[in-house]
Amino acid sequence: APAIHFLPPGSDATPDECAQYLRAVSLHTPGLVESLRNGGEQRFVNDIVRAAGAAATRSPRWVISRSGILGTLSTLAASGSSVPSHVLTPCHPELLQVCVLAGHYRYAWEFTERFPIFAVSPYRSPVNPEVYLRYFYLLGVVRLGCEAYREAIAAFEICVTAPSQIVSAVQIAARKKMLLALCLAEQEGVVSEIPGEEEDGEVEEEEAER
Repeated sequence: APAIHFLPPGSDATPDECAQYLRAVSLHTPGLVESLRNGGEQRFVNDIVRAAGAAATRSPRWVISRSGILGTLSTLAASGSSVPSHVLTPCHPELLQVCVLAGHYRYAWEFTERFPIFAVSPYRSPVNPEVYLRYFYLLGVVRLGCEAYREAIAAFEICVTAPSQIVSAVQIAARKKMLLALCLAEQEGVVSEIPGEEEDGEVEEEEAER
């Protein structure tokens, strides 16, 4: 089935179709890597990646884990394109979302530690505000799941403080998660204040260039 069949809104893909799609995408990893490195086909690959992320939301954890999609998205995010590995791409938030859906927080944590994001490149790897916000929100969720509370707060704050004309649902969710991470961190004695609310509050993470 084409990628649009799995993309919201209006997707009516069944769980079986979603499972088959995840396996199909993973089987074509080499071709997707080649297509992604060909700048003219980047949008085509991004649609497939987005569809895989959507299909994962309708799939059980064990299906995601066995489909091979985690390896495919990791490859695409880390080395699949012509941009440096520290530049944000549309593959990054989809990888983190699929990891969270499958319960593979440690896998996602290790990937983001190995390939941290320090910049966005609108000319070499176009990303929209949603990709930016989703990445740092999901990064915070992954860190929270790994009990790295201070690091989670830093990621959520990048999402919450991103300039925008209106506050998005992702930023609202990030604010709620940040408060949860703060409460948990205070119980562990890790932090004593919300970053940014005091003059000496700092976030120990390089914010991606806009």
